[in-house]
Amino acid sequence: MMQITGKSVPRRGLTLLLALVLGAGLALSGCGDDDSSTTTPAPAPAPTPSPPPAPDPVAVPGGLKVAATGVDFIEFMWEAVEGASGYEIQMTMTEGDFSSVATAMVEATMHRFSVDPETTGYARVRAHEGDRQSDWSETATGMSQAAPLVLAAPTVTVSSTGQDHIEWSWNAVENAAGYVFQVAATMAGLETAEVQFTMETMHRAEADPDMEMYIRVRATGGDRESPTVSDWSAAVMGMSDVAPMPLMVSMRPPDADADRACGGQVFCPDSQSDATKAMAHANRNMIVSSSVSARVTPMFVDDASGVVVDAGDDQTPFTDRTWNAMQTMVAGDGVSFKFERVSTGAGQEPMPTGDVMYITCGPFRCSEAADEMPAAPQITLADSAVCDDFEVNLRLVKGGALNGDYRVYSSGVDVGWVYTASHAARVTHEFANVAAGASMVVPGTSLEPTSTERSLDMLSTSSSSSRNKFGGEANRDPESYTLSPESGSRTRSNPSPILNGMNDCMSIDPTEHNNNRERGGWSYYAMVRS
Repeated sequence: MMQITGKSVPRRGLTLLLALVLGAGLALSGCGDDDSSTTTPAPAPAPTPSPPPAPDPVAVPGGLKVAATGVDFIEFMWEAVEGASGYEIQMTMTEGDFSSVATAMVEATMHRFSVDPETTGYARVRAHEGDRQSDWSETATGMSQAAPLVLAAPTVTVSSTGQDHIEWSWNAVENAAGYVFQVAATMAGLETAEVQFTMETMHRAEADPDMEMYIRVRATGGDRESPTVSDWSAAVMGMSDVAPMPLMVSMRPPDADADRACGGQVFCPDSQSDATKAMAHANRNMIVSSSVSARVTPMFVDDASGVVVDAGDDQTPFTDRTWNAMQTMVAGDGVSFKFERVSTGAGQEPMPTGDVMYITCGPFRCSEAADEMPAAPQITLADSAVCDDFEVNLRLVKGGALNGDYRVYSSGVDVGWVYTASHAARVTHEFANVAAGASMVVPGTSLEPTSTERSLDMLSTSSSSSRNKFGGEANRDPESYTLSPESGSRTRSNPSPILNGMNDCMSIDPTEHNNNRERGGWSYYAMVRS
């Protein structure tokens, strides 16, 4: 062992020295050929270092929820994840089934999916950090809004018209709960017209004939909180029907000169001289005028079918008809014809429409038409074509002579007649309301043609033989007398007892007289037939 003297050697130095000595000895021992020397083992390998610790997992996004909805979208949002580079969001229409989904990669913490109205969507989201991603979040559910109710404007048409109404109709609008409409007499008036509501698809407005009216309509729907209306329809004009031509009819016989068969009479008498059997038929050449198509039916003929006349003047619809009536009926109250308006169409039977008028005819003339059966025209001198030149005048005078004295007797009244006449005639005098209350008929003499006044002799039927004295039992205060002188028929070729007599000349001259005496007044009328 090396001993170091002298100066003291510091401990550090001794340590180094010892190391050197030991190293040298080891080296020397290895240099010999002695196999018995010991081999130094190789140093052990360094241990494998431990792996670094695993990073924390990516956090799952929280707070996934619906942020907004619209008619065509659902928008979701979530909380941000620290360190996330982006997010993956999926939405399915089937709850719990994400096998077929809409997927989006976004950096923001929200996303909007486009959908149809009233669509339910189920969404989930996960965060991405590099090539790592989090687990899926919980599912959030959202629904898009319903589309606003859109109503189409109705299409309006005129469906019916009449003289008293106009009716419009329109198509039923999908989803409409009802309709509002306005009606006005002019298109401009619709702007201020009352708004009316209906659940029907039609409206009928009352109207006068030939009247224009306008309508517009719109559909309504929704609820009280969000009512919906469509646009207004186009304004549609309707016009009520024109009032029909009133039923106006007339009948008249043809002119006598052109009517050889009946001589211009309404009814043509037969040759029967027995008044109980004498008949007459309606003139087949009667001239009929009508404002509209009408059926003419003779009411005096049982089960008569009548004949249809068209609208027009001066028609002769009876040419093939034989409508008979008793002469006594024709000359008495007259006979009536019924005119009934009919509607006529191609190939259709004329159908009555309800308008009815009546005309009543005597032997010579017909009445004006009326909606109730009128009386026959009064027979006058003007009705007889053969009497155009016949004139007769009767005048009552006092005392029976032209200038005689008027007297009242206990048995009657002293009266007299004077006359002028263009033709000869027979006269019959009828007295009524005489003192005894009985009527009497006094046949008189014939009238001779004369232009100057002549006395008309009358024969009394009273017990007195005095001329021109009429009465009965004594009555000193007669109140009135009615005298009806009338002639017999002139001889004619046709012996008809009724119509031929009526065809003789007639004159009616009602007059009132007063005797200026305390005995009272009296009146008379005179009717003369040739």
